[in-house]
Amino acid sequence: MSGTAAEQRVVVASLLVVGALALAGCQEVKEPTTTLTQAQWEEVKQQILEAPPEKVRFSSGAQFGGAIELIGLDVQPEKPKPGQEITLTWYWRCLEETPVNWQIFVHFDNNGPPPMRQGMDHHPVRDLYQTTRWKKGQIIKDVQKVRVRNDYPGGAAEFWVGLWNPANGKRMEVSNQDKVKHDGQGRVLVGKVQMDAPPSKKATASKKSRPKVYMARQIGADSPITIDGKLDDAAWKKAARTGRFGGTGGGAGPPGNNWAKLLYDEQNLYIGLYGDDDDVWGDLTERDSDTWTQEVFEIFIDPDGDQKDYIELQITPRNTVFDARFPVKLGKGSGSREEQINAARAWNSSMETAVDIDGTLNNPDDKDISWSVEAKIPFSDIPGGAPKPGSSWKINLYRFDAPRKDGKPQRQVAWSWTPAYGFFHNIEHFGTLRFMGQRGPVEVKPVTTPSKADPGDKPDPTDESGVEPDRPE
Repeated sequence: MSGTAAEQRVVVASLLVVGALALAGCQEVKEPTTTLTQAQWEEVKQQILEAPPEKVRFSSGAQFGGAIELIGLDVQPEKPKPGQEITLTWYWRCLEETPVNWQIFVHFDNNGPPPMRQGMDHHPVRDLYQTTRWKKGQIIKDVQKVRVRNDYPGGAAEFWVGLWNPANGKRMEVSNQDKVKHDGQGRVLVGKVQMDAPPSKKATASKKSRPKVYMARQIGADSPITIDGKLDDAAWKKAARTGRFGGTGGGAGPPGNNWAKLLYDEQNLYIGLYGDDDDVWGDLTERDSDTWTQEVFEIFIDPDGDQKDYIELQITPRNTVFDARFPVKLGKGSGSREEQINAARAWNSSMETAVDIDGTLNNPDDKDISWSVEAKIPFSDIPGGAPKPGSSWKINLYRFDAPRKDGKPQRQVAWSWTPAYGFFHNIEHFGTLRFMGQRGPVEVKPVTTPSKADPGDKPDPTDESGVEPDRPE
């Protein structure tokens, strides 16, 4: 860590102490266990209320574990539409302090037919004020903005909510079950809204261009991964697969099937990448060559999304690696663009990579099928180090397909469909990677009542909208 960075952290810490003293005139706020900027700390203070709202659209009173009470929920607009951004305002009361960093899970369920669920999990106050920081008696206003899936069906849709521990996958028990509607599995029904029917597929095709979310599962020593590029280990077979990569300017993009899978353990992040390709080629052999000029997969990781201190990793079909670490967003550093790139690629990662080709490399006379990449990235290479279960990072994944037979331009696709706008370093448009800890598959079956749930009802597993987290295959 540079001296400048250390000095900045000292300044931020001092500001936080001042901010905490300023709260003496209102409710006391527990000092965060992680460093917040002054602006973030001010945002947190504004969400701690002196009293509950006089009126709330959906009153609840549900209590979880005797420690947290849901006062109610406001939803705007009153009648949401598919593809529309909605604002959910949750009001919580801390009954008892808790040592557990509980995450709020929200299921937006339409019981069909066909049934549909959209997950809206989050930590309170934009991940800034986790439950371990709450003080007894505090009332927390938690504003959440979510875009409804483009293909969400019309009709009645229900908001179910609960709290779960990402470290072990366990849900917080509803402690006043006799006073609220619940499903016996830690979920409480908060309210119901009427959804307009979705527009036609043609009308929504151009709107599927927004950041995506991927939920990565943690694996243990009993699920080893061999870095050979084949993605055939048992852990990979159980992992969720992203939806098909889309155009870097929005929309479906060029033809072809490109996707990724992500896993992690205590020391490493594992990324598997797959792409169709009828002519797999590459002639760059030196590390840190200009790999983006040919066929390549790219990985961008900025854990805190602040557009500072992030890494870019690239792997070609020849397993030639480009790795760079940027202190600030490319274009905002000192020197020319080329000078900034050269300074960044002087850094070398310790990641392990492998490539598997279904076909032959550099043979334009035959027809190949695909190529895939396996990358094992130590958390020690990544700014901030290993993540905690329930935390989120900003990342993006790209594929460049460079035809050489017909002289056509390079085809570019991305996992998170909104990122480029002409520049792949636009971190503010990256997708979100959530670390879910060691837990089993998420049960996605909607429940009408605990006693009459139809075991055959399952929501549509398709995730092309980018709002619903990708599901296991």
